Amino acid sequence: MLTFGAARNMGNHWDFGVGPGAVFSNRDESKKTLFFNESGEGTAGIVRGTSRLQLPAKATQAKYDATRKLVTYVLPVPSSGSRKTILLVPAVILMVLGLGA
Repeated sequence: MLTFGAARNMGNHWDFGVGPGAVFSNRDESKKTLFFNESGEGTAGIVRGTSRLQLPAKATQAKYDATRKLVTYVLPVPSSGSRKTILLVPAVILMVLGLGA
């Protein structure tokens, strides 16, 4: 199952709560992926499988706390320079249109 937006921004880091039945298996640091073994019982009987948690490409300091069932990681703060440039273009266009009127 794919879930977007499940991680919470905690100010200086992000965290993601892992389900109660998930048991940490391993991690692939190069692909920013953590693996968990899970099992559950459904109408067809016991189901076992491996879940994969894919972290954002720019995530750093990823950790898993087994006692709290919590994955934490840090994302770099986006620079505001690109936002200012994006807003500057419409402002210039509006100024030119205003002068032309």
